[in-house]
Amino acid sequence: MIKNFIILMLVLALIFVLAIDRIAEIAVEKAWERTLGTKMDIGRVQVDLLEASIDMRNVKFYNPEGFQTELMADAPTIYLDFSPMKLVKKEFYMDKFELYIRELDVVRNSEGKVNLDLLEPVKDKKEGISALEAESGPVTDMGIGVFRLKADRAFYRNYTRPPEERITVFEVNIDEEYYNIRDPYTLVRLIIARVLNNTEMSGIISMPMNEVDKVLMRGTRVINNTAGAAKGLLKNSVDKIKQVL
Repeated sequence: MIKNFIILMLVLALIFVLAIDRIAEIAVEKAWERTLGTKMDIGRVQVDLLEASIDMRNVKFYNPEGFQTELMADAPTIYLDFSPMKLVKKEFYMDKFELYIRELDVVRNSEGKVNLDLLEPVKDKKEGISALEAESGPVTDMGIGVFRLKADRAFYRNYTRPPEERITVFEVNIDEEYYNIRDPYTLVRLIIARVLNNTEMSGIISMPMNEVDKVLMRGTRVINNTAGAAKGLLKNSVDKIKQVL
């Protein structure tokens, strides 16, 4: 009886190990979709239990319905280095989070709506952690020790004058690190603000920036400053007015 139980446990453990990449893919997709309010797709996931890391490749973030283009962002690489001990305490703490965005597509549709405006962290005007209160109580605690953001370029696609489409390309070339981020809303707002900061789109949306400004004031390490990414870190704020390019 004990022998059969041990064999069963070993089989279940083997199944879990073999399926853990798929389990992690589904879990991450659902978590991001809940946070962003839109769909995402992960090309490949590799979970390293010994290193306590998740390596995701070819990640696509999609626009909400009602936009002429499907893609919002193309991220070739997302890497998470997490703390297993804190997961036991229902805390999702990442020692390091690396995000590489090859392309961010900002789209204004024929009705004048901007795709980024419909993301939950932008649409919800509450600040940081307070925005993440669920009906059943606070969501699982989250923290990021070091967040590295790399971004190549941003596109602005304007469909307000159909059938003509106006496309503007901005080379942003960001490679920076930020520290001690405490909630996913602040993370998403920081990403948007930094990618748009050095473009003419910096005022295209309005979102709370207090928690983002706190992250910036705690310190930023610029790894690559080829596009002057270190300038004007704090200039984007909730007072920014939407503009039409």
